[in-house]
Amino acid sequence: MALHQDPEKVNAEQILAGVKLIRDEFNRAMGAFGVQAINPAVNAEFDPNQHEALSTLAVEGVEPTHVSSVYQIGYRVGDRVVRAAKVTVAPEADAESGEA
Repeated sequence: MALHQDPEKVNAEQILAGVKLIRDEFNRAMGAFGVQAINPAVNAEFDPNQHEALSTLAVEGVEPTHVSSVYQIGYRVGDRVVRAAKVTVAPEADAESGEA
């Protein structure tokens, strides 16, 4: 229905609110089937069993080898990972300078 809206009569905020409602309903429906989101917090420990590292990204306040941003949340059913969360990871500290 969002695609059939008259662009002259709706604004971006209204479309965004509708998409958020659809997302929330989707998450509720998936939860009814036991699907859980994998959405690590920034500075969470990187877990290769649940996270897919796309690249390294230094972010102030994030420890080396911890999640620095999340590109896409993942999903699991019980203990089985259906799709790993796609993340960036803070680079390891430089051994000589102690900097990331």
